[in-house]
Amino acid sequence: MSKSAALANKASNFSSIGTFIALVICLVSAFYLWKIFKKNPEKPDSRRPQEPRIPAQLSQPERMSGGLRSLDSIPLTEEQEKKKKKALQLAKEKKIIEAAALLEDIKLRREAIDLLEANALLDEAAEVLMRINRPGRAAVIFERNKFFGKAALFYLKANLKEDAKRCCKNVANMERSLLRELTLLFSQCGEVTFALTCLKTAKDGEGILSIIRLTDAYLDLAHILDDKDSRELLLNLITPEDFNLLVTSMVTDESSFPSRTATLLSECKKGEWVVPLISALGENRGMAKKIAEHTDPQTLSNYVSFLESTNREFIEKNRAGVELTARALYDSGNWWAAAVTYQSLGAQTLAGICWAMSGNSLKAIRCLELSANDRTLYMEYLKALNSLGRTSQSTHSLEKYEQETMMRVFFNVDPDTEKLKTISPF
Repeated sequence: MSKSAALANKASNFSSIGTFIALVICLVSAFYLWKIFKKNPEKPDSRRPQEPRIPAQLSQPERMSGGLRSLDSIPLTEEQEKKKKKALQLAKEKKIIEAAALLEDIKLRREAIDLLEANALLDEAAEVLMRINRPGRAAVIFERNKFFGKAALFYLKANLKEDAKRCCKNVANMERSLLRELTLLFSQCGEVTFALTCLKTAKDGEGILSIIRLTDAYLDLAHILDDKDSRELLLNLITPEDFNLLVTSMVTDESSFPSRTATLLSECKKGEWVVPLISALGENRGMAKKIAEHTDPQTLSNYVSFLESTNREFIEKNRAGVELTARALYDSGNWWAAAVTYQSLGAQTLAGICWAMSGNSLKAIRCLELSANDRTLYMEYLKALNSLGRTSQSTHSLEKYEQETMMRVFFNVDPDTEKLKTISPF
């Protein structure tokens, strides 16, 4: 026999041995699987349709020790055994809540909870647990049954904030009332930012403002409004009081304040927001000027319309803010808006000067005819024109009648007859 034939024969023998070993392993595995199945066969569900689930009942009542369930056996009394049998009978008759109440009455709370959970009565099971102050276990039941919103709610009641956060991944699909209750609890335990994030994800504008007002978290609102979708959601819901507090919180960041507020004004076009915005800056004249420069024409037009239609009570109540707004508008070159603002304050001379600066000489003269101020203010007006290279406007561009009227108004009055009380831009 050749050497190659011998090798082939030897390989064939090894192959046969390997096959035999594999077969033995398969037979042994099958035998052990059969033994396991025989020992623990799967019991088919013998319940008829609509029949209540009755979990295996423990014979011993629950005993609490140091907050944990005791493993010691506590025998039931004869009376308790009767009540237990009655509870089981009630469960078979589909009277689950009555059966659970009876089990709870004989201190078989665990059995009562199991019975309620097995029949999808989770709220009732949670009530049993809350009566013994166990919100954490109630949360586990809800989470196990994939009711994550309620699970988060009960985790918070147990002060388990991280567990509650874990259950808040699907807030967009949560019932609105549940979400608001949940976020209120988050805010009360110091998780305001997380609560606002949940509400923002769920696009609940009213809920966001409710938490903001409750916790005075207006700086958080400023950050939320940096997002365009959030501005669309919230701008029409923000009240003037909200806006005042928002501006007060934003003004601390001078680098972003002008652009942020300009964005808000340009998107909502609310003219009534201009005065509280500028008045929040107080005597910060440079910042007020920047705000006025960033304000878009449509918002300015709405502001003027608001000022012309508002009652005197608003002007007097917010006089300081209106005066600061007038000065900011003058500084930024929005002379026509400044003129209307000064007129609303009754400062006719300053209004006349602003109208003249805007090129509306007719309105300037009408305002100046109504005023009775000293010549010093008029000289300041001429200096302002000179600094702008518009000297000719002070002497030649006005009609002869207008020039005479201006001269009469400014130079034929007693300088001490009336002092200007309104803030002057000069």
